[in-house]
Amino acid sequence: MIQSFRVKNILSIRDEQVLNFVATSDDTYEDICLVNKGSVRLQKLNLIYGANASGKSNVLIALSWLLRFIIGKIDKEDGSYMMLAPFLLDDKSREEPTEMGLVFWVGDVKCEYSVSILKDVVQYEKMVHYPLGRAALIYERRWNRETTSSEITIGSTLKVLAKQKYVLEGQVLPHLTVLGAYKKSNIERINLFEDLYAYFSGRFLPILARDSEMVDFANKMVKKLPEVKAFITKILQLADFNISDIVLKEEIKEIPEEIWREIQQIPSLAANMPERTVTEDRLYFEHTTPNHTEELLYNNESVGTNRMYGLAAYLFFLIIDNEIMLADEIESSLHYDLLRYFISLFLMNSDGGQIICSTHSILLLDEPFVRRDSIHICRKSANGNTEVVRASDFGLRKDVSILNAYREGKLGGMPKLGGLVL
Repeated sequence: MIQSFRVKNILSIRDEQVLNFVATSDDTYEDICLVNKGSVRLQKLNLIYGANASGKSNVLIALSWLLRFIIGKIDKEDGSYMMLAPFLLDDKSREEPTEMGLVFWVGDVKCEYSVSILKDVVQYEKMVHYPLGRAALIYERRWNRETTSSEITIGSTLKVLAKQKYVLEGQVLPHLTVLGAYKKSNIERINLFEDLYAYFSGRFLPILARDSEMVDFANKMVKKLPEVKAFITKILQLADFNISDIVLKEEIKEIPEEIWREIQQIPSLAANMPERTVTEDRLYFEHTTPNHTEELLYNNESVGTNRMYGLAAYLFFLIIDNEIMLADEIESSLHYDLLRYFISLFLMNSDGGQIICSTHSILLLDEPFVRRDSIHICRKSANGNTEVVRASDFGLRKDVSILNAYREGKLGGMPKLGGLVL
């Protein structure tokens, strides 16, 4: 699970902002909302509110970017580097480094990661863990301007051979992380590096945005794991979609003539021309009424049906594998009751998964299971930079409605609208 995320000088975020998922002393619904990790209690559900253009999406984009960057998943095949832009609304910030940090738990062991990047070069990078309650270095990496190379220090407890370290330093390109370089190198296995790589590559679901290919993700999981199909079918039935089964059919499609002619003109394919026909999975939902059963192609269904289908696949991994989900505008295309139902299913049945999402659904603020310390609010300052504030930091009395306080503008994060006369 993620304990906290800090970020500075990226996209609309100029000054350091923090998402803190450590619970306060509040005991509201702690049995379903919190997970104990060592001496801290972590939030399973984390909501980010704010007006349009306040930076909600940018916070999630930055976090998603960091999770992929740590293991070298943002490297293009041609070796170029895809760095997110720094804050550009002043002359100073664009010349300063982007800084990010993550506190997370691998099993019952707390870990910390920090990185500083300037003009596509990793200036500093550090990974620490607390296997016995004390900080122990895993690795630290510094950029040497004189030699234009990175110098790596490996924690003494890892017992890494000098040869391994030498090869690793040779693989750490200016824009590549230590873990990313380790995975690309051909050196003897380092168990702790393997564990960390497995965590970042297998514990986080694909970020869920409004244009995410949720149906494709769900289809792949349904085809791969029979238990996923059974789970999604059950969720769709419980959610009253009148769906009795999910059917995936392999269908052969022919590449259109115009596109096929263009493919034939590509020199690199001349010696090994692909087949003109391709096979793809087509999703059908079976509907059963007292008098009839019919299979309907997924694109004949509502957007909400397809979104709930995708969300159900995510829910399977949130509950069964305790994975972590990042979602931008999680409520998109869903009736409020379906959104509430999805979140309730997650909270009631997950014992270690985590949802970090932005939303405009302010009705959630009035739900008893939404704790004040699980709410972050994004605000845009007069200088155009994003500020993140935790709702529990406002010190509102428990008898004060957080929904009313938000709607009245007491917490910020609301659009400032002009008059109605043009």
